[in-house]
Amino acid sequence: MRWNSLQFMDALKACGNRYVSDNSWHKWGDQHRYSMDAFKLYHRASTSALGWLLLGSGKIRFDDGLLGNFGMTSGSGTDDKMLEKVQALQAQRTAMRTAPGMRDVPNVVGPGSILSDRNWSPLLNDSYILGGVHAGCEFHFAEDAASAEFATMPVQLTPAQKWQAFIKKHPETFWDDKNHLPRVLSRELIGLKTFGYRPEFSVHQLSFRPTGSGDATFIRYLEALAAGGYTGKDRVRMFDALALFLFGTVAALR
Repeated sequence: MRWNSLQFMDALKACGNRYVSDNSWHKWGDQHRYSMDAFKLYHRASTSALGWLLLGSGKIRFDDGLLGNFGMTSGSGTDDKMLEKVQALQAQRTAMRTAPGMRDVPNVVGPGSILSDRNWSPLLNDSYILGGVHAGCEFHFAEDAASAEFATMPVQLTPAQKWQAFIKKHPETFWDDKNHLPRVLSRELIGLKTFGYRPEFSVHQLSFRPTGSGDATFIRYLEALAAGGYTGKDRVRMFDALALFLFGTVAALR
C-alpha cells in the first residue's frame, strides 16, 4: 500500500533522530526540506512508468543507453552535471511523441527507473526503495561486467553459481575496501531482504521480485541495516547477511 504524504511523514517521524545519528557524516541541512524531497522521491518511485526500478553503482546515471530507455527519478532535482545530457534525451522523447501511438511517452526525469538526485542522502535512497516496495515493483541490478565474465565460466554452472562466483571475485560490488565502507547497493539489498523480496538469477541479469510479505517501514529498514552490519560497517556480518539472502547460506561469499 502506498503512503500518502501524512503517512510518509508519520513513518519518518517514528524514526526519531535515527537517520541523522546513524549517518552523522552526511550534511543534512534543513529538516523540512529533506523530508519533503524524500516524499517526492518516494512518490515518484512508487509511480514508476515501467513498474520496476534499477539498482547499481553511480555509473548507471551516466549511461546514455540506460538513461534513454529507463529515465530518472529524483526528489530535489537531478545533478547539475547531468543537465546537458537530460536536455538532449528529453528532446529525443519530445520528438518521439509525434509518432503514432507515442503521445504518452513519459519524460526522462520524473517517472523513471534510475535514482539520480543532486542532494542524495541515505534517507532519499531508502525512500526510493520503499516507494518501489510499496508499489510492488521489481528491482533489477544493472551490471554489464557480469555477463561478459559469465561467458568465460564453465557452462555447467547455474546462473546463481555464476553470480556467486562473480561477487566473490568482485567484493567491491558490496564493499569499498579503500574507504572501509559498505556500498549503497548493500543497503538496498538489505532493504529488499527485509521486505520479503526474493532474488532471481539469469545469465543476463539479477532481479528481485516481491513475495507479498514484509511490512516495509523506515524503522524496520533502519533496524535491519543495524542488525545486518551495514550501520556498524561490519564487513563480515554484512556479507553473511547478503550471502544468506542471495544464495541461502551465510558461507556463500566467504
